[in-house]
Amino acid sequence: MWRDLWIYAKAVVWRWASVATGVVVSLGLLISQAFDVAIPRWVFGDAAIVGVLVAGFLAWRDERRKLAPREVAPKEIDPDMELRRPQFEKEITKLTPPQEDVLRYVVQVGDADAIQLRERFFGEQGKSVSPHDADLLLTDLADARGLLEVKEKSNAYGRYRIKSVWKKLLIEWAAPPTPVDKRIADKAKALRRALAANFELWPQQNPGTLDDLVSWAHKVSRGYAVTEPAFRELVDLRAEASRRVYGAVGAARAAYDDATDIINPVVMRTMEIVGDQTNPARVAEATVSLPKAVGLVRECLAVLDRLTRNGL
Repeated sequence: MWRDLWIYAKAVVWRWASVATGVVVSLGLLISQAFDVAIPRWVFGDAAIVGVLVAGFLAWRDERRKLAPREVAPKEIDPDMELRRPQFEKEITKLTPPQEDVLRYVVQVGDADAIQLRERFFGEQGKSVSPHDADLLLTDLADARGLLEVKEKSNAYGRYRIKSVWKKLLIEWAAPPTPVDKRIADKAKALRRALAANFELWPQQNPGTLDDLVSWAHKVSRGYAVTEPAFRELVDLRAEASRRVYGAVGAARAAYDDATDIINPVVMRTMEIVGDQTNPARVAEATVSLPKAVGLVRECLAVLDRLTRNGL
């Protein structure tokens, strides 16, 4: 504390000296001397008091500015990338984990063929994959997804490279995770477990009957105390995350919000639905709307899965 008081006192003295010898005070003294006007002592006393107050404020302002967070310049945005991003992310979400791994490898090495994949990529992982199966992964990424293109056809299996139109986005997507990406991935894993627990009564399939759907909706709503804070934390963290993780967090949150918008009204009217099966309108509403909510939560889980894989 004493050190802080000493620093503040020095700042006030320095500021008071600058005020006392400032332009206004100096000009007043010059005028009094030029016109031989006697300035009462109380004026100097009041000026000294005002000077101390002003110096105290200026010292406080200077220290506050030192502690204030620096403004961070917004990241440069490539309009061409942002225009293509929606279609790119749509194709990325369709990839299987093996396709994601192969695509990331091709982005890192520049180009690859089936033999290279079998011997270097899969071989280093201790996996046995035939050249034919490796080539199918590459051709599917090129023909079905449009993310790769043929570089040359010098043997039975073509060599593939990044498709130029997706180059910047693929490099961004395959970049090593940042520390914040890893934190988000860890938290996304815990959040996924909490959401997946709602399906524990139907591990292999979705709830089908009306009673099952309503029971599932209640399980989801009872978990809000855990899932809502977890999503808020992910959204707060994503400002410092890489662009690919930023987009995945937004997609997961959007799917979750859309699901809860469906679930909440049904949960509020649960007694009417379960207690009065003769109400066709309410039964039909729940029967139609809740499967959509189930699909949205499944979509959210899929994004969290991808976020966990890509963030680590």
